Amino acid sequence: MATLGYSTTTQLHFSIERPYWEDDGLPPNMWTDQFCGQLLAYAHGDNGEITSACVWLSGKNALRADRLPDDVPPP
Repeated sequence: MATLGYSTTTQLHFSIERPYWEDDGLPPNMWTDQFCGQLLAYAHGDNGEITSACVWLSGKNALRADRLPDDVPPP
């Protein structure tokens, strides 16, 4: 375990105000090769509705976001 490489990761957690995935018909989860990396939606509502999500930034993008002031969202 001591010799395994690790990647820097930053997570951004937020509430879902409306079902954005209904606009384009795509699933609420996304994996990209862009800045945000992954967006994972969570069904924590009383009836299984999606109420929150988390963006996972990794590697250089996580380090870049970690340098931003707390009151400035990542680009």
